[in-house]
Amino acid sequence: ILAQNSCIYFPPSAEENVLLTNQQLSELGFASLPPDFTVLLSVCDGFYYDGLEILGVKPHPRPVKNYIFAGLAEVNRPFAEYAFFKGKVIIGRMSENIIVYDDVNKLFAIIDRVNLCSQVEFSDFGSLLASLLRLCDIEN
Repeated sequence: ILAQNSCIYFPPSAEENVLLTNQQLSELGFASLPPDFTVLLSVCDGFYYDGLEILGVKPHPRPVKNYIFAGLAEVNRPFAEYAFFKGKVIIGRMSENIIVYDDVNKLFAIIDRVNLCSQVEFSDFGSLLASLLRLCDIEN
């Protein structure tokens, strides 16, 4: 996906930034980032492609577009007061959906951002990413 011309991605996350983000998420009651997701962060600190946004640990300003690509802690913080998100962490967004990791059930899910109903669930990040790429019409 990173090779696609219109894909916007950011340099890899430093391990200390991943640890700091996990600490921030934990203090708010969210799940820690799962190991298979942190592998992606070691390649790029988030990306955006065709409406699919996978979050990184740091916010990334895009001054030319007058936009800040938000980081994981910033996106999750407003949801800390909702019991539904305890033990989960939002790792991405797509259209009217939120992409979460559910540490209690050890799965990744694409959920409707309005009614919070799970639309599809995956046992690992690779399977989730493959499904998202198919939705974006990208061959693996």
